[in-house]
Amino acid sequence: MTLGPCCFTGAIHAGDPKGSFETIGGIETYVALPTGEHDKTVAILLLTDVCGSTFVNNKLLADSFAANGFATYVPDLFDGEPFPDDRLGDRTWGTAWKGRHTPSVADVFIGKVMSSLKESGVKSVGATGYCFGGKGVVELAIKNAIKVGVVAHPAFIKVPEDLLRLKESSRCPILWNVPELDGSYTTAKADQASEIFAESELYKRVDYPGCKHGFASRGDLDDPEVKAAKDKCFDETVRFFQKYL
Repeated sequence: MTLGPCCFTGAIHAGDPKGSFETIGGIETYVALPTGEHDKTVAILLLTDVCGSTFVNNKLLADSFAANGFATYVPDLFDGEPFPDDRLGDRTWGTAWKGRHTPSVADVFIGKVMSSLKESGVKSVGATGYCFGGKGVVELAIKNAIKVGVVAHPAFIKVPEDLLRLKESSRCPILWNVPELDGSYTTAKADQASEIFAESELYKRVDYPGCKHGFASRGDLDDPEVKAAKDKCFDETVRFFQKYL
C-alpha cells in the first residue's frame, strides 16, 4: 500500500538533539554516536517516516539508539524535501508531496550511504524503519545487505509479494512492530505475514493493542498509553539489535 493520511499526522516531540549532520556517500546524514568507546564496525541505519532526517522526533530516536551504544546514521531519503512537520495533518499537502517521493528513489540514497559506511570499516549493519522507511528495511533484508532489521508501522509493503520475496531470499532476522489500528500495514496483512513465516526463526512480531499508525515515531507522548507503547517498541528494537548485531 502507498502512503495514506495516517502517514502525514502526528505529534512533535520535545528535546534537544545531540548529533550532527555529515555528508556520507554524498547524502546529508544525521549522525548520532555513543559517548566513549564503541564498536566502530557496527552501525544502525535509521530509515525515517515522511518527516525525514531533519525532524526532531527522528533525531531524538537516533540519539536514543546512540545512548544504547550504537552508532546511528539517518540518511536524507527525500533529496532535501522532507514532509514539513508544520504541515502534519494537512492531507492536501501530503497528496502533493507523496507524488514526488517513492521508495525506489530513496533506495538510491540508502545504497550510497551503505556503501560509504562499508568503505569506512563498518562490517555489521542493522536497519530500523518507520512508516516510509519500513519498505527500505525490507528491501535491504531481501538483498541480505543488512545483518538484522526492524520495522514499525511500515508503508508500501506489498502483501503477499514482498513477504514471499523475503522468505525466499533473506537470511536476515526481522522484528515487526505492529499497531492494532494501522491503515497501511493492517493487522490482516500482519496476520498474513505471520502465516507465511510461521515456521521461520527469522520472524518476530510484537503487537501494540489500541495504538495507531505512527505511534513509534510521531505518537502523542502526553498520552501515557501511547508513550508506554513507544517506549516498549524502542526497547524491543534495542534488544533485537543486541541479540543479532
